[in-house]
Amino acid sequence: MTPPTAPETSHLRLPDGRTLAWYGFGTPDGPPVLVLPGSGCSGTAGALVHSAAVAQGVRVIAIDRPGLGDSDRAVAGSPLRAYADDVAALADALDLPRFAVFDHSLGGAYALAVGHRLADRIPLLAIAAGSGPYAEPWFRVTMPAASRRYHALAVRWPAIFAALYSLSTPRSARGIDRLVRLASRGGSVESDYARRHPEEVRASLEAMARGRAHGNRGPTEDIGRVDRPWGFAPEDVRAPVSWWHGDADGNVAAESGRAIVDRLPRATWHCVRAATTRHTSTSTRSSPSCGSRSVRTVPAGSEVRPSACPDRIGTIHEPDELRAGSGDVEPAERGDRRRHERSGEPEEEQHPGPGHAVGELVVADGPVER
Repeated sequence: MTPPTAPETSHLRLPDGRTLAWYGFGTPDGPPVLVLPGSGCSGTAGALVHSAAVAQGVRVIAIDRPGLGDSDRAVAGSPLRAYADDVAALADALDLPRFAVFDHSLGGAYALAVGHRLADRIPLLAIAAGSGPYAEPWFRVTMPAASRRYHALAVRWPAIFAALYSLSTPRSARGIDRLVRLASRGGSVESDYARRHPEEVRASLEAMARGRAHGNRGPTEDIGRVDRPWGFAPEDVRAPVSWWHGDADGNVAAESGRAIVDRLPRATWHCVRAATTRHTSTSTRSSPSCGSRSVRTVPAGSEVRPSACPDRIGTIHEPDELRAGSGDVEPAERGDRRRHERSGEPEEEQHPGPGHAVGELVVADGPVER
């Protein structure tokens, strides 16, 4: 099924008078899954998982976070914790007593805020390479140097960050097409992905462009809110979390994800060997993403960071366990030290599609209640 290219925008007036925008995808009467895309991306990114959601019978509700797309900016100085109030208001308006949450990259931090505030309403948070609390030293030391500089820029020099974001995020169809071509050049795994999936890259860029429909201040505040103190600790998140990470991720390192999972009281850790996740980036040499494919395999022969999946509690998966459409990935609860050891090089095309992002990650840890 072809995803809608121009999804209808729905609006909700929040109790404080601000407007929240959201978009519906998937199966309208299916179990609800709230989708929180990556940094600066509009909820129109939900179109990327529409077909998978239909195949899984899942209803997707993708939100414009404060200051992105059609949503008004957050109250000045409000911490990340306050975002959960917006989600609670939307869930009440849509009559959703319970709902799952799927998120990617920066959206992972926002999901944890929702899991902290609304744990009793959430059967599962499924997080793919989520961002952590930059303000906490224990997390910063796990971050790659480039990521630390990126986040520091957003906190210390937001005007410069906004200007760079503007230069690297095209708003016109012509500019998006040009960046898709640039992203496909070279021999990196990102370039390889852009060559094989140009339409997904284009849809991600369109969601980024939509995110800054009203300027760069919203996207800058979107990341700045995550980089300042959250107003809660990971240890306070009571909702169950299924955390997925690729060990070749150079933006949010697997060790960073593992550090967060170690502090979550109800978390399941999944690490995929020789895999990475695509994150929104200010570099035209990489392939920006709002979470179209949460995990993908690095082609055989590609250079991979030396650090592999952190060898501690959890489950380590080989890529061939994650074929699109398979439902046999077995999660491991904390305290389970089983490991999956397999031999042989992974095949290039053996990567999970969006079905895992919207369906299998949710189903793996139990069905979502209607």
